[in-house]
Amino acid sequence: GGLPQVLGNLPFSIYGTVYKGNVSHGETFIISDLADGSNYQIEALDSEMCHDWVTGSVQCDKLPVELLVFEGEAQANGNLLKWSTATEMENDFFTIASSKNGIDFIELGTVKGAGNSNTSSSYQLLDRQASSGLTYYRLSQTDFDGTATIEAITEVDRGEATGITLLHTYPVPFLDELNLQLYNYVHGSDIEINLIDVAGKELISEHFTLHKGLNDVSFSTEILSKGLYLMLIESSDSIQYKKVMKD
Repeated sequence: GGLPQVLGNLPFSIYGTVYKGNVSHGETFIISDLADGSNYQIEALDSEMCHDWVTGSVQCDKLPVELLVFEGEAQANGNLLKWSTATEMENDFFTIASSKNGIDFIELGTVKGAGNSNTSSSYQLLDRQASSGLTYYRLSQTDFDGTATIEAITEVDRGEATGITLLHTYPVPFLDELNLQLYNYVHGSDIEINLIDVAGKELISEHFTLHKGLNDVSFSTEILSKGLYLMLIESSDSIQYKKVMKD
């Protein structure tokens, strides 16, 4: 059967488990979505009752991870990289690398993966040494067998920062010592830290010289009673305020 006995303008009748209908000679038809591992059968019948068929099964190539998002943002203490996955298969760990030109990448660190997971997982890594300007970040993953795959690349544009930023205080509430972590964007900055009670009376005044980068400072608060205080951090170009509690 078939051409030339069958005229080219006559349709073929298509039967099977995934599609039923009439299809013209040379026409492409689309079947519905099939789940991984499912079987299919398609049979074509012409006007002369000649037919042919095909059977098979769907075997999907499975990715080690199904990545939902990979993004970064500039923060006071560095560039924060965040990503999440929908599923993971044999995923040992992720690797973050950075580059200033988008070509030559240097590894920043690794984050342990979920192994095998069918639920959403979220991750993050902070680049504390991020410089100003545009930085490219590459996310890759490594299987348990050592196979590595590049997943995505994102970029973070970090402006030229100046001044001093208070990152956090600890413990909360504090006891007989108060600790602060600050980030200084310039060299040799002097700061004054004052603690003031609810009546506006200055009870503690401490002076510190900060180096460029991350700084940890602490001072005694034994003279303070339990309660709420206002902390002032004063530098040559700014004053920052934060409420702190002594227990």
